Amino acid sequence: MKITYLIILLLFSFNIFSQQLTRTDKIKGLSQIWKEVEYNYPNYKLQNVGWDSLYYSNINKIDSFKTDKEYFEMLSKFLAVFHEGHTYVYTPKEIHKKVGAKIWPLYTHNKIYIIGVGKELKDKIPLGSELLKVNGIDIFSCLDGLYEDFYYAEHVKYHHLIREVFYDVVGTKYEIQFKAPNSIVNTVNIEVTDTDTWDWDEIKFSRKSYKDFHFEIMDDISYVNFGTNLNPDPIKSFESVIDSIQKTKGIIFDLRGNRGGACIRSEISKYFTADSIFHPYSVQVRVNNSYRRASGQFNENYTNFYQNNAFKSDTAVFKKEKDITINIPVVILVNESTISEAESFIICFRALDKAYVIGKPSQGSATYPLIIKLPLGAYAKIATQRVYCNGKMYTYIEPDLELEPTIEDVLNGYDVVLVKALTYLNQF
Repeated sequence: MKITYLIILLLFSFNIFSQQLTRTDKIKGLSQIWKEVEYNYPNYKLQNVGWDSLYYSNINKIDSFKTDKEYFEMLSKFLAVFHEGHTYVYTPKEIHKKVGAKIWPLYTHNKIYIIGVGKELKDKIPLGSELLKVNGIDIFSCLDGLYEDFYYAEHVKYHHLIREVFYDVVGTKYEIQFKAPNSIVNTVNIEVTDTDTWDWDEIKFSRKSYKDFHFEIMDDISYVNFGTNLNPDPIKSFESVIDSIQKTKGIIFDLRGNRGGACIRSEISKYFTADSIFHPYSVQVRVNNSYRRASGQFNENYTNFYQNNAFKSDTAVFKKEKDITINIPVVILVNESTISEAESFIICFRALDKAYVIGKPSQGSATYPLIIKLPLGAYAKIATQRVYCNGKMYTYIEPDLELEPTIEDVLNGYDVVLVKALTYLNQF
């Protein structure tokens, strides 16, 4: 009897945890996202998405989502239709319960390689092996099948979706087929386990990464990496090394993997112009004006308001408080994980026509997200602006020289992108 009671209690507890949201909660969350996109997302009309139809479709299916996990997966897919880097739903781990498997894949030169494994796999999967299939399905077919469920843009989807393939609940099993560096094709079974219970054997990277602001001089060239940690004052960190920078013949800003936010400030670009006031770019944001929208029913001057497609423009303004001008060549390194304020940083240097950009196209987007709180600690982000510089609308950064490491570079820890930047600056 005690055992039966315990089983019933556990099942009841599990049901409470997995289904906390009421039907009203679910409709409210879905409707919040629909409303904020309808009135604030900048590319609503440009992308020609049947937004209302998607909303109605999900409203009609609201009762079919039996768990909170299923509901939030629907919200994620709903917002992922725009495939925009600042427009997505974040769901806490307590809800999705997903962790990463013991394998670290990398997409480079149109192939996917394994560059890291857990200790128990070190004798089974040689680093540098090419990933061919997962559960009998071609790996790129797997990724294409995931695309509509995630917000990543088309041009960076393989770089990011490959991590999603091996991100699932504990106990999920995979059969992976790979071609080892010796060209022998093998198959190995792996399982998702709690990440707290295992360690990486080794992960290979071609570049160094830094948690905090990092400055050094390489061959008379300044190297700046803003790091990944939040920095209360990145401008002050940069100003502390300006004297050293001005004594060198060039500067490299390494923004690869820089997620923007508080670890970097595009305003630093003002030190690379002699102007005391710098207008690097303009933004367009949606305008919701009820009077003009009503007028738009009868007055063609306000038709855009009536059609919910009115915008206003603002211009970024940077004022220089200190009489400092850095006049040396600039190279900026970028990759598929460069996003947000880090992209705005590059746009500012594009406005000055001062920087040579090397690497891979950025993730996209420099669009300043609106954050919407959702139940159970979840939230949604929605892009709110378009960015223009020199007459061009930026959705992501295209490098002047596209370059990425080979698998040999990765295995040998050779940073071909940084080497190219140093070579470029040494010509001046």
